[in-house]
Amino acid sequence: MLPKLIEDIEALRTVKSDIQVAYNISALDLRSPYLVKMLRSFIDGRRIDQGTLQIEIIETTVIDASERVRTGLLDLVALGIEIVMDDYGTGYSSPDMLSRLPFSALKLDQGVVRRMTEDAKNTHIVRSSLYLARELSIKTVAEGIETGVICAFLLASGCNKAQGFWISEAVPRDDFIALCKQRRRWPVSSYGLLYDALVNHISYRRKVLDLVYILMMTKPDEWDQLPEMELSHSPA
Repeated sequence: MLPKLIEDIEALRTVKSDIQVAYNISALDLRSPYLVKMLRSFIDGRRIDQGTLQIEIIETTVIDASERVRTGLLDLVALGIEIVMDDYGTGYSSPDMLSRLPFSALKLDQGVVRRMTEDAKNTHIVRSSLYLARELSIKTVAEGIETGVICAFLLASGCNKAQGFWISEAVPRDDFIALCKQRRRWPVSSYGLLYDALVNHISYRRKVLDLVYILMMTKPDEWDQLPEMELSHSPA
C-alpha cells in the first residue's frame, strides 16, 4: 500500500504543494522495521517531504505499547512524520498517553461530535478534549462535521481542523484533485483562524498571571518544588 500512497501524494502535490496526507497503520505495522525503512527511502529520495505525511493510529494500538512500538513512533517522528491519535473520545482516551507518546494531533471521534446535538455531556467531553489538546500544544481535528453550525461551534471551542460531509464526502483521488482545483473556501475558515489566534493570546496571558500568583503565594526557596510549567503556547 505504501508505494501506491506515495504515488497518490505525488499526484496531489501537483495541485496543492503543501498537501498533508493522513495514513492509518496498525500496531503490527509499528512492530515491523520495514515501515520506517520504506518511508525513510521515500523521504531521502525526495518523493515526499518531511511534514507531508501524517500517521494515524487508534488508542488501542498504544494502550499496552511495547518498546518496539514506542521506538517505531519515535523513529517516525525523527523522519519528520506527524503522529495522530485517531478516534479520540472512544476506548480509554488517556490524557497520560498524550503526554507520554509523541502525538502532534488528535482526531475527535465522529460519534462524540455528532452526539453534541443530543447530549450536553458529549459537548463537555469535546470542549474539555480541545482544551487539553491546546494546553499540550497538540493540534485537533474533528470528525463527523455535517453542518456549518457544528463546524463554527468547534472552531469557537478551539478546534483547528474539520472533517466530514459538510466539507466533502469521501472521494477518489482524481475527484479530490478536481475539488482542490476549485479553490473553495468555507465561510468559517478565516474567522476560525482569527478566533484561534485570539484564544491563544488569552491562554498565554492566563498562564503568565497564574505563574505570578503562584510565585507571590510561595517562598523563593520553595520554587524548586513547583510542578513543571510551560509558558510557551504553540498549537498549529
